[in-house]
Amino acid sequence: MTDETECSVDQNPWESVPDGEYAIVELFGHTTLVGRVTEIERFGAKMMAIEIIFGGKLLVPVYHGGAAIYRMSPCSRRTAWERQHKEPWQLPPAIRAVLPPELLPAPSVAEAARDDDYFSTDDREEEDA
Repeated sequence: MTDETECSVDQNPWESVPDGEYAIVELFGHTTLVGRVTEIERFGAKMMAIEIIFGGKLLVPVYHGGAAIYRMSPCSRRTAWERQHKEPWQLPPAIRAVLPPELLPAPSVAEAARDDDYFSTDDREEEDA
């Protein structure tokens, strides 16, 4: 397992992804993750560790108990690379929360203005008190 493994971009980018067993995994039939999988033991129980491919990198491992796995479709590195999530909103919130900053999109102008309004309102209320 790795913290983050950067994959170089070339003619066949999937070839730069580290060797291992890759799969498309469905959890509880609602969440789909794509990446390198391994079976590990944690806390006295067998679990699946999946390093999700996102933004050309393998993310830190995420662990799931066997009962959470609805379907696991083993696939090639190439298929995993081609099926990786392309946008942060496609990832579950718990995984988005730990994305490295360089993989997050820049905030939009509307989000920045909304945040400025929110903080400036609080500041004005404190000054009036």
